[in-house]
Amino acid sequence: MLGGDTVYLGEEPDLPALYEMAVGGTLPPPLVAFCQGAAVVQ
Repeated sequence: MLGGDTVYLGEEPDLPALYEMAVGGTLPPPLVAFCQGAAVVQ
């Protein structure tokens, strides 16, 4: 329930790290944009 959807990527040990880098790379740009916008408004 806490983990949400899980994705089985196979038996290769490198694939989960690669998947995490690809998915994790989509979060920082909107977060940085929000922080910059909040700084401008302040």
